Amino acid sequence: MESSDKMFVVVLVIAIIFAGIFVYLLFLDRQTRRLSKEVEKLEAEHNNRNQSGS
Repeated sequence: MESSDKMFVVVLVIAIIFAGIFVYLLFLDRQTRRLSKEVEKLEAEHNNRNQSGS
């Protein structure tokens, strides 16, 4: 295996690692947004119950 082939493999592995990190961060962002919306919805419901109950 030539040194240029080894360098290509190293660059390819690093690119795959960064792509995996990027996909994982996108997944975390989507989950965070979903949970944030759910928390806002539950807080609104909680506030509505407190206002109508008092």
